[in-house]
Parts: sequence; structure tokens; C-alpha cells
Amino acid sequence: MERAVINTIIGRNIKHYRLLQGLSQKAVGNHLGITFQQMQKYENGINAINCEKLIQLTELFRCSVNDLCRDAVDDTAMHNPEHPWNPYKVHALISHFNRIRSRKLRNQACGIMRILADISCGKEKEML
Repeated sequence: MERAVINTIIGRNIKHYRLLQGLSQKAVGNHLGITFQQMQKYENGINAINCEKLIQLTELFRCSVNDLCRDAVDDTAMHNPEHPWNPYKVHALISHFNRIRSRKLRNQACGIMRILADISCGKEKEML
């Protein structure tokens, strides 16, 4: 595989995990001790990321090096707003959830999601 392709895949995965965490390029850059411009270059595949920074990202994102290095984000999901794993929808959901400060409300939101998932799978609960 070409180096440019590898850089692009890793960069796309870094961006995916950054968005899932609801973090800005500046915040991740600060964590790594680099500028947000350097983060942009990593995410766009312009610059290759070194192993030390890659490991720091796995700690920040709570994922594995394999997660950042494999072609984890399906291109069809990126361009299909109705795809169930559309990263933009996942990011929006997590971003809204992260804005909830109350532990009680977060627990209730999780309960609602669990109920909706059960209904979606045909496992309707008696409590409904």
C-alpha cells in the first residue's frame, strides 16, 4: 500500500475518533503538543503521524492502534446520510449526549435509547 494512502486512511480514522469524542482539532493538538494546523495535516493525510503521537491518540480516544490504522470508516457511510453507521449522525448524537450535565438525565437518555433499540429489534418491553 502506498504511503500516501496509508496516511489518508490513518488521518480519516483520527478524524472519525476525534469527532466521536466531541473534540476539536485544537484540543487534540494541545494534548499531543502540536498545533491544530498539524492536526489538520494528519487528518488530511498530508503528513504522516509518528508512533509516539499515534499511541497518545489511542490513550485519548480509548481505542487501539489497529483501530486508527485500519480502514475503519466505511466510505459509503460517509456519503450516505441514511446509512445506520453514518459518522456524522453518530457524532451528533454523542455531541448532544455530552452536553447533558446531569447524571440522572444521562441515565434516562441511555434508558430511552435502550428502549428504542429494543423496539427496533422487535423486543418490545412490557413497560411500554
